[in-house]
Amino acid sequence: MADIFEAPYARAAAFVNRDGKLLRAKNVVGVAKLETGKYQITVTDDIVLKTAALQATPDTGANWGTSVYVGKTADADHTFIVQTGRGDKASDQPFYVVVL
Repeated sequence: MADIFEAPYARAAAFVNRDGKLLRAKNVVGVAKLETGKYQITVTDDIVLKTAALQATPDTGANWGTSVYVGKTADADHTFIVQTGRGDKASDQPFYVVVL
């Protein structure tokens, strides 16, 4: 089980390492590493993502120049995708994500 993430103004928040392991979480129930640099985040059932704003940022342990992209999937109410990489190549990087 992940450590608790103190994020009083966020509906959900997570810190995920480059292997896709959930290290700290608030209302995040799972992370699946789908492929290199692509992670699926699952939030609790009481969070409706279609009304949420998503934000992600690389951790300071990520390689310099890492980009992080986050987006909702059209057919999922409680999951979204985070992609990490550098330039035009996907790579596994640690990141933070928050659901507002």
